[in-house]
Amino acid sequence: MLERLTVPTPAISLSEIKDSLGVAGHDHDQMINDLIGAATNVLRRWTGRELTTTRYRLSLSGFPCYIDLPFPPLASVESITYYDTAGVDEVMDAADYQVCKYLEVPSQIVPAPNTVWPTTQNDRIDAVQVEFLAGTSTAPPEARHFIRMLVRHWYDNPSAVTSGVMTKEVEFSLRSLAASLGTGFYADV
Repeated sequence: MLERLTVPTPAISLSEIKDSLGVAGHDHDQMINDLIGAATNVLRRWTGRELTTTRYRLSLSGFPCYIDLPFPPLASVESITYYDTAGVDEVMDAADYQVCKYLEVPSQIVPAPNTVWPTTQNDRIDAVQVEFLAGTSTAPPEARHFIRMLVRHWYDNPSAVTSGVMTKEVEFSLRSLAASLGTGFYADV
């Protein structure tokens, strides 16, 4: 199970979007904020990446051979806790595991050399919990441009029906931007 523990900071500010839309005043702020959130979620779903620093907790029923951490890039592993066979909540020492950080694909956590994962309590679905930070302090320029473009498109075309040519051009541009931020998995190619 994966829980988002903090709300990500917006990849682009309301004022930046309003400037690009040429919107003055505050009448549409809530709608524009909603569009920013929706566009960010589309990009996150398309790429599998976290755009700005966000804290997560990954809960597992036990230790697998290695732990994949979703939403690259990984900023840091904050803690690994587990319930031992007696049901006692233990904190792993950072020296007992290695973090393999990758920019484009999910990072992994593996046991340190000459160690093995500890044995966990069998009847818990949350026997192992990994808290980590994903994303970066500033969203990449491609992500910011993607969000600007999609918000602009939705703002200018609030109806579900638009001209087919414009929709295809916008979709091509958005998919190109998203692909430049892809996860690096073979399936993305």
